[in-house]
Amino acid sequence: MAEEKIASMSDQTQVAMPIRNIVSIVAGVAVATWAKSGVIEVSEGGEAARLLWGPSPRLGVAGVFNTPFIKNGIIYSGGRRGIFKSVQLLTGETLWEDSTALLKADGSGKGGWLSAFTVHHEPSGKTLILNDHGELIISTLTPEKFREEARMQLIEPTHLVSGRKLVWSHPAFAHGKIYCRNDKEIRCWDFSFNETR
Repeated sequence: MAEEKIASMSDQTQVAMPIRNIVSIVAGVAVATWAKSGVIEVSEGGEAARLLWGPSPRLGVAGVFNTPFIKNGIIYSGGRRGIFKSVQLLTGETLWEDSTALLKADGSGKGGWLSAFTVHHEPSGKTLILNDHGELIISTLTPEKFREEARMQLIEPTHLVSGRKLVWSHPAFAHGKIYCRNDKEIRCWDFSFNETR
């Protein structure tokens, strides 16, 4: 079996390192997906890297379509079994788990590979979570807990997967507006009401 490698390039260097069983690398943190997680530490200059932990189905988030938010060494993201988690970046150890963000407001909507797109809004300290049911959740995330502050239906799920209708497209944010889409329409919501005009 061919050995998988992680390759990086800059204008001055090219590095290829053997890393076994990493399925996919996401962003600069290198969180593996498809039911396994891992973190790769890259040197400041980008010339070297090493596997800190993983790949593991028990450590980390192990999300598939989830986008993580990382702050102060903590990963916040949806993951395996429909659980939203807080995880230590350097060790992969879980700090807390919560299932409510990935379910519908009424608690229904269980299924395989529940997902959420997570975006932090630094000026307010709030984290916006769009679950695959088309609901936007405004939350406060800390290493100690998940706190849901508000929830609203932004768009109806239309993408049929394993008998469930889902929204599997990341929202876009610009100038106080949230843009989201399903398989039939694109919607724009104005959230600029707190801004001075």
